[in-house]
Amino acid sequence: TISIDDCHIRRNLWVDPVALPMSPGVDCIGRVVKVGRMASHYNIHVGNRVASLHQFLGGNARFVTLPSSDLVHVPEELPPEYAVCLVRSYVAAYQILRRAGVPCGKKRKDKFHNSGCDKPYNEPPPLESALPPGFRILVMGGNGALGRALIEISNLYGASKIFATAHAKHRRFLESMGAIWLPTNPSVWLPMIRGTIDIVVDSICADGTYNASHCALRSKKTPGKHYIRAKPRLICVGQMAQIKCMKQGSILTGVPLSSFWVRVRSRLFLSHAHFYDLFWAKEQSFPNFQQDLITLFTLLHERN
Repeated sequence: TISIDDCHIRRNLWVDPVALPMSPGVDCIGRVVKVGRMASHYNIHVGNRVASLHQFLGGNARFVTLPSSDLVHVPEELPPEYAVCLVRSYVAAYQILRRAGVPCGKKRKDKFHNSGCDKPYNEPPPLESALPPGFRILVMGGNGALGRALIEISNLYGASKIFATAHAKHRRFLESMGAIWLPTNPSVWLPMIRGTIDIVVDSICADGTYNASHCALRSKKTPGKHYIRAKPRLICVGQMAQIKCMKQGSILTGVPLSSFWVRVRSRLFLSHAHFYDLFWAKEQSFPNFQQDLITLFTLLHERN
């Protein structure tokens, strides 16, 4: 695939230095054609169909060399063109909804876990502690790959209202997915939903500060039985508006310096704000990434 991450890497708008030359492709699904001595320890054998994700994976090459500990088995019954869509966007959406900003669930180790016997994964927190019944969610940039995944999974988990910002040309598409379209300008949509949203996922940062998204969150004191356990959450995923407008004032890796200060300010002064990055989350806990991807594979198989 070619994702927005690949485009950012090619434009030198990535947080880590990029060694050139490199092949694009941060995710891939393929067949194992050769293994090393330790592959069997991770249940990896020649002929297995596997998936992997890494910011410098080079997944569009014909062959890639990867550690066995970084691979996830892909069920044979799933079409690869469907399964590969889950590796990046849908895992990110699932973890944003079920894990980001919520205390970890209990540790487990079962038959799905093949990333090393000494590293059990954490179950996602109980559903009611992450997603209250009939929760309301605002997705900034609902027409993108992550936005679509968030809308689909939110519908699956019983969201009562899904608001999604996008340009007017995407309105009909978003409404066909069950979302309520909102324009991209925060000064237009904020008066409509101020203080009423349980979860805001912002990959745009349209106002340059995340303030508008934060103002959309409901107060902890908002009445309603379903608000007792789950806290409101602002999940900051990116700053697309800042990147598109970047001209000067960059740090060495190409990321706008203003973006760095926005992150610092948001962490210090915006309550219930959490930053999420899929690659960082995977590096922190590959077993969690693996189990969440397997969960999505199962859901895809059941729905097909």
